[in-house]
Formats: sequence, C-alpha cells, structure tokens
Amino acid sequence: MKRLALLFFSVAILFSCSKEPVIFTLTTSANPSEGGTVNGGMQYNEGEIATISAIPSAEYEFKNWSGSASGTSPSTTVVMNSDKSVVANFIKKKYPLTLNVEGEGSITEKVIKQGLALTDYNSGTVIELTAIPDEEWIFVEWKGDLTGSENPKQITIDKSKTVTAVFLKKQYPLTIEIEGSGNVVEKVIKAGAATDYNSGTILELTANAQNGWNFIEWQGDLTGTDNPKQITIDKAKTVKAVFQEEEKVAIRLIPSYEGVRSNDELQLRITNSKYDTIASIEWEIYDKWGQGIGWSRTSTQTGVGLNGEWYYEAYKNSDVKVSIKFPQNLAYEFKGWGDNIDSKDLTIEFKAESNILLEPRFEPIKHTIPNDEARLYLASTCRDFGLFGYNEGGICGTNSKDILGGYDRYNDQVPLVNLYDVTRMRFVGPLGKVLKKDYNGMFLEYMKDLRILSLPSSGSNHSNQYIEKFDGSIYPKLKELGIGNIKSIDLSNNIEIEYLGIYESIELTELDISNNTNISDIYLRNISIQNLDLKGFSSLTDVDLIGLDVESLNFEDSDNIIYLDLENLNNLKSIVFAENEATVRMKIYNTNLEDLDLSPNKELKTLHIKDGKLEILDLSNNGDLKDLYASECANLKCVIANQYQLDNLGNYEWYLPQGVEIKLNCD
Repeated sequence: MKRLALLFFSVAILFSCSKEPVIFTLTTSANPSEGGTVNGGMQYNEGEIATISAIPSAEYEFKNWSGSASGTSPSTTVVMNSDKSVVANFIKKKYPLTLNVEGEGSITEKVIKQGLALTDYNSGTVIELTAIPDEEWIFVEWKGDLTGSENPKQITIDKSKTVTAVFLKKQYPLTIEIEGSGNVVEKVIKAGAATDYNSGTILELTANAQNGWNFIEWQGDLTGTDNPKQITIDKAKTVKAVFQEEEKVAIRLIPSYEGVRSNDELQLRITNSKYDTIASIEWEIYDKWGQGIGWSRTSTQTGVGLNGEWYYEAYKNSDVKVSIKFPQNLAYEFKGWGDNIDSKDLTIEFKAESNILLEPRFEPIKHTIPNDEARLYLASTCRDFGLFGYNEGGICGTNSKDILGGYDRYNDQVPLVNLYDVTRMRFVGPLGKVLKKDYNGMFLEYMKDLRILSLPSSGSNHSNQYIEKFDGSIYPKLKELGIGNIKSIDLSNNIEIEYLGIYESIELTELDISNNTNISDIYLRNISIQNLDLKGFSSLTDVDLIGLDVESLNFEDSDNIIYLDLENLNNLKSIVFAENEATVRMKIYNTNLEDLDLSPNKELKTLHIKDGKLEILDLSNNGDLKDLYASECANLKCVIANQYQLDNLGNYEWYLPQGVEIKLNCD
C-alpha cells in the first residue's frame, strides 16, 4: 500500500513539470537571385520535415541545392533539428548552334555578347558568323535560321538553331566556234555544269564532221589535230573546230518536150497530184557514207515549166537513181534521157563521177478532132477564163490563149495536155452543135481541173449525148455541175460541189449526195428518185425540186433556204422545216400533202400553193406574208390568221378559193 501511494505521487510530479515546443527557422535563397524562386522557407517545429522546391525563371534552368540541402532534384526535403539555410542554384539555358557548309568553305564564329560554353551558347548570346570560301569558290547565301547574302552577319541564340553557308564553284564560259560544217560534242571528265563550267572542270571535246566534210584542226584556246581532245576550264575560253568540205559534182536535169502552145506557159506538169499529173520524177542520191543528200532521199519535185530545171550538188562518186513515173490518162510519151544517158528505161542508176546533164524527153499524145468547124471554135476559146468553147463578147480580149495553143487549126491532131487546165466546160452555142456523139466525150476525161461542167438535157439541140454514167471522181475540183439525160451518177468524191442540177433523167432512180453537204443550190427536175437525204445540208439557199417520186422531205438542218420550189411531187406527204428567218419565197404545186406546218418560216413573204388535199392552212406565225396565191387549192376551207393579219387584210394580196374563211381558229 505504501508503494502504490508512492507511484501516484511520482506521476503527479511529472505532469506538473512539462516544457514549451522547440521552433527552428529554414532560410531559402536563389543563386543568382534572378535565376528563380524557392518555396518552403519558414519556421518548423523541432524534428519536423520541411519540403522545398526550386522554380526557375524564363531562360534559366535549376542546377542543384547547396547549404543545408543537396542534390539536383528541383524538389527535396530537410529535417528541421536546428536552424538551417538552403540555396537553390540556377544556370542560364544553353542552345546549340549547328553550322553546315554547302560547297567548299568555312564559317568563323565571333561572340558579340556573353560567352560561349563549348559548342552550346547561353540563351541571348549574339554570334557574328563569317563565311570564308575556299579558293575558286564564292559565298552565295545563308540558309536555315539565317538568311540573306550579307557577310558577316549576326544571329541571336534563343533556341536551337541551324545555319548553312552556301558556296558555289566559280564558273567560266567555254565558247565553241565552227568553221565549215560539223559540230563539237562536250563531255565532262571532272565536275561540270551546263553552258558555263565550274572552275577546274575538265572537258573532252569531240569534233563531228557532217557528211561531206572532214575535221582539220582546233584553233583558239585549244590547238592541234587530236580528236577528241581535253581542255581544263580555269578561265573563260574559246575553241574553234575547223572543217573542210569534200569535192562535189553537179547533176542537172532539164525536161525537154515538144511545145504545145505558142507562149512560155506551163508546158509539162510534173506533180504529185492524182488527177492532173502528166509525169513525176523521183530522186535518190546517196553519198559515200550511205546518207541521202540534196533533197530528201525520195523526193518528187513539182512545177516544171518550159525552162524548168533541177540542180543538185552531190559529193563525188555518190550513187544516183532517177525514176520517171506516169499516172493514168497519160498525155505524154517518154522518149529517153538525152545525149548523156543512152537509155529509154523509166529508171536509171549511175555513179556521179563528174558533172552530168539529164534531159528527159517527152512528146505529147494527140487527140484527133476531125471536124474543122470544131477546131475553129477551139482556136478561139479563152483559156484565161478556163472556159471551153466560149468567147462570146470577146471576154478573152485581143490576146486570147486558145486551146489549140498555136497549132494549125487545119491539123486534126490536138495535144491532149492542152485540155488539162480547162476549168469551165459548157456545151453551148456553136461548139455544142458540132460536138456530136461520135466524139464519145473524149475531151472530158482529160479535163481534170474542171470547176464548172454543163451538159444539158435532151431538151435542147446541144444536149448531153456523151455520158450515161457520170463519175465525179474524175473532177475532184468540181464546184458546179449541170447535167441531163443520165442513168447513174457518183458524186461521193466531190465534197467541194456547191451547185447541182440534174435534169430530164427518168432512168436515174438513185441519188446519193450525203458527201456533198456544201451544196447551196440544188435543182432536180424530172428524175425518178424515191429518196432524197438532205440531213446536214446547212448551206442550202435555193431549192428547186420538180417531178421527183419522194414521199418526204426533211429540211431540219437547212435554216438558210431563201427560195423553195416544189412542183409535181405527187407522192410527197410530209415536209419538215428548220427554224429560220431566211425563207422569203415558197412555191408548192401538186403534192400529196394533207398538212403543212409553215410556223418555222417566220420571214416568209410570198407563198404560191396549189394542192388538192389541204383543207386548213395555218399562217398565223407568218406575220410578213403579204403575197398569197392559193386560189387553186380546191379543198381549202379555212385559213388561220393572227389578229394583226385580220386587221390588215386590206393591205395584203391574198388570193383564195371562193368561200374560204380567214379566222383566228379553224374548228
């Protein structure tokens, strides 16, 4: 009991004697002061653990702790068992400056502000860069984080940067000159550029002579006769390659032929034309190198006249081949190559060892015209106008160039070549009377240049008695054709034809003019065709169709028709017109039409119509129609007109059958 009392007494004494808490101070600072701030500096109880952190300013970074703390972590702890001082150490950020070089040269760096640390620079450092080119190089520009061509030039380091200095080799021109005929090939042996070459470039020059020439020597900044030869470009240089020509011989060709006219006009045609060729000449000349020279290897020459001549300068010992070729409907005969070549072959071959003259000789084939009266008119025909058999009114003047070309008109042999350039052939007047059937159209097949051909129908005393089947391919330049009394006609090759007239040809049952869409005037009278395709005929202006067996006509592509005449088309049931403002006059007689739509013809001014089936005629869209002749339309009952027409009927000349009504509507 005594011990228990003593224990309670001791405890009471202990509690009554306890001390106040111990406080310690943690002091923080930044080094340098502008480098950043430190959190955690304050008072702590004895034994308490303090947490501190370093926060760097812009363009600084935390390095380490010193004083009562250590380490490199920006956040750490300190045990507070006494007053303590902690320092956060900061350093400037550093950036690398990467320097590159294009070409050959170097870059020097000079610090303008602050110092450098090895290869990285403190933020804000200003560096002056100087580009120094090597020998035979030049500085061109800065690239990357520094631009321009100023040298030296400063750059501020505020981040990682890369700068490239661009250097180029000095360049010098090499001028190549040619004396003679040839060229020089440049081959780069070391380095090089296009036209100007980098300094130090080594070139291999090769002189290539053209056929017929030889390389002689180099002159200028390169000398000697070696080929190829090298040259080093270390300054602007000029080199001349000298060539010398091989020996040549002259080859002359002069056609010789019997004259067929009394003047110096074209006598012999030598052309490529399929139709008007008399003869063609082909050349092949090969030099000793196997190459064609002069004209092209096979060249057909054109346009030889009375004094026509070909002249070639060929290299000596060249192989020569010359050929004469004749087309169909030959008007000349070949008689040989003249005194220097003993041959009548159409092709000759020889070696050009010396100058030579070739004289291909021709004689015209002649056509017999036994009728003296016909020759009389041929002798007065005007070739200036290309009109065969016509000189009325003296249109040729006093110096007419006649078809006979100076031949005695009493000589019945007329050269066929005289007929080749006739452009207009009309069997009219006295000539038509004397050219009887016994000639069988012999003239026509030679008149390849015909533009105008008129062979009238059997209704006249100078009618077509020569041709039953007309082949237009003989006359590719034909623009106007008037013909009658034929059984068939082929115009597929006459795409230039503009005027077509076919008359009184009852036996003609088919007509294909699909290739002749340039026709502007078409006259077809009394022929037995049942179909007429005018699709695509946009040039039609004058249409005259009489006595055909067609059932329909389609003018939907023909919006330029001015005059339309349709007569005695007894089977015609329908007509389709194009929208147009061209048609001013129309004549429709004796058809099988029950309906007629004239609304597309807005400018129609005159209408002649005679038809037995039309009951209603609508003219309400033809406001300019002032002249109407329909008095012989036996079944016509009503004419539709617009209000303006009704109000002005007194000013129109409309002739209608008695009793026909003119109204706004026909029920």
